[in-house]
Amino acid sequence: MSDSMTWREAAKLAMGYAQAGIPAGPIAISWDAEKGGTNKRPLNGNGHNGFSTDPRVVAQMFKDARHRGKPTNEVWGVGLRPGPAGYVVVDVDTKGAHDGDAALKALEAEHGALPDRPIVNTASGGRHEWFSKGDAYVGNHGLAPGIDIRGDAGWVVAPGVVTPWGSWELQNGHQLTDAPDWGWLSTRLQSERPAERPDAGGWSELDRTAMRPDELAALEALEALGGHSAFRHSDGTIRVTRPGKDYGTSAQISWNGPGVVQVFSSDWDGLPKATYDAEELAQIVELNAMVDGESGGTEVTADSGPYADFQARLTALGLPKPLREEVTREWVRAEARRTLARMDAPDPAPPTMGTLAALLAEPDDEAQYRIGGLWPVGGNVVLAAQRKAGKTTLVGNLTRCLVDWEPFLVADGEAPGDIGKVTPLMDGERVAILDLELDRRMIRRWLRDQGITNTEAVLVESLRGRVGEFDILNPTRRAAWATYLAEHNVKVLILDPLAPLLAFYGADESSNSEVAPILLALENLKAEAGIEELLVVHHMGHSAERTRGASRLRDWPDVEWRLIYDDPDQPNAEPSPNAARYFVAAGRDVAVEERQLRYSPEHRRLSLAETEGGRRQARATKEEDRLLKAIEATPGAVGTDLTNKSGSAQRALKALIGRGVVHTHKGARRAVHHVLSDGCGTPMECPTAKAAMEARGQ
Repeated sequence: MSDSMTWREAAKLAMGYAQAGIPAGPIAISWDAEKGGTNKRPLNGNGHNGFSTDPRVVAQMFKDARHRGKPTNEVWGVGLRPGPAGYVVVDVDTKGAHDGDAALKALEAEHGALPDRPIVNTASGGRHEWFSKGDAYVGNHGLAPGIDIRGDAGWVVAPGVVTPWGSWELQNGHQLTDAPDWGWLSTRLQSERPAERPDAGGWSELDRTAMRPDELAALEALEALGGHSAFRHSDGTIRVTRPGKDYGTSAQISWNGPGVVQVFSSDWDGLPKATYDAEELAQIVELNAMVDGESGGTEVTADSGPYADFQARLTALGLPKPLREEVTREWVRAEARRTLARMDAPDPAPPTMGTLAALLAEPDDEAQYRIGGLWPVGGNVVLAAQRKAGKTTLVGNLTRCLVDWEPFLVADGEAPGDIGKVTPLMDGERVAILDLELDRRMIRRWLRDQGITNTEAVLVESLRGRVGEFDILNPTRRAAWATYLAEHNVKVLILDPLAPLLAFYGADESSNSEVAPILLALENLKAEAGIEELLVVHHMGHSAERTRGASRLRDWPDVEWRLIYDDPDQPNAEPSPNAARYFVAAGRDVAVEERQLRYSPEHRRLSLAETEGGRRQARATKEEDRLLKAIEATPGAVGTDLTNKSGSAQRALKALIGRGVVHTHKGARRAVHHVLSDGCGTPMECPTAKAAMEARGQ
């Protein structure tokens, strides 16, 4: 997003304030069109109470926040806690319903002028005026209409933060550390330090009339599920206690975004420990209401149905109680997600089937392949690649060919045969690349090298460190992606690679049951967005030449492409740049045997070698060259000396003899002597070979 800070710039700014003794931490800032201003929220785990004066801790908070990811409509910022550093901030609102400027002037007329102080102009047009308060405690409250106070219980945006909607700029040549004594403000602002609640720090009674609509909706949903004892924490979140507990924090609202609820307790009946958005909470409340309605308002027992079956199987395993409880929680959570998915899905159409006659009467598409011989129209492809084999280069070549209408894996100037002819995208249709692994700068450099002409036909985004934004198991999030991709007319989607998405869900990539729902969600996204073809990049195992992990990763795609390197000189090390690469494809209506890839470094172009075969043929060619040199150097050499009983050498020698390149003569004790062809008509009883044999005294 233009005119905004990178996470690294924000981290450096925050570390500078931390070194100056002001607790700092990462925040996210977004635009709220409804209120015509910005929303701000801390990004560290325990809100602004976790802001630190240790630069190393601050740096780690930013790294953690970057790893967790944030929505694309938010930008990076820095938050400061003035109170613990001995400061108090007077927040003057100049654009709201109340005139904070006029109110402050009236107070100064009554109590005396305040000293010259550091003033920060805010993005909204207001001001943050900084004063020194020493060790006195100051809570968050209003001083006058249009004037709020931020002290020990609150936080403010740091000077130096830049966003697309405005910036926070320090004025009048001061630094924050120049803040003067707060003078008569001390008599108006100083208050008693609040008593600590058993479960948390600063808190206050909840004023429902001052709650945002998203907060109120989330609170009402939790209360419908038995939540109680709600209060406002000093970090701005709302804390709620679960049923059956007298006090404490079982869930909190709006820590991870407006209206987002995080459930901490694993003992909240009907609400598994997880993070929920407003829509998911509403669905759970609705589901509970449906269950209550079906049971006539009485308690529903688990004497039958899926839960009873599950418990019966679990009991039969004889597991200890802690393990049974943990397995049960995981099952309930999975069952809740399945239920939510079913509720979110549209009503299915009534069953229907057509006859074979009707099917055969439909005309075939003119194009049967997106890429001739490699990618059927409408098909899913998994590209399985060994480490450092060149998958990013292959993806770049594929993208260029799709949008610039060039044949794929065909050298410049060569005509595509059955393999490589591209069915072009039409005007306005696009390819989208979602890269979950590479840094944006590296993607830019590699794609620039491709020399793509039709750049407007390619959408590309690096989600490295932000994989959570592509949460396609969340129906709401998947619908948002489907809408975006459909609106931008994406017809080919490339996901590179799959592993970070599996890691985001905590899925075991070797488990079919954990991988399958993610592949199904990708399939659903493809259908909902109107995408025609999908390519998913995945890694091979360290010792195998197949897609790493569950067998479902091989069953699911229509076609599997494999990218392999061969470096005989260092087979167990990182491949050298000059190591030969090979490509093979197999699947529905696709059968391309292993062939060597040629590489042109100028534009990172790849093409399939026309005459060179796979690794076996390349090794045989290398072995033949060695044999020919050995025979030339030692005419009449016997086969055992030439091959040293190596199977590959024996096959290569047999091939040379079969093609007439090497002639032979059989000597004593069945020893066969070899020479290079002399053009005689008797290659198996070659006189030149006989003479060489006799010259050797054999």
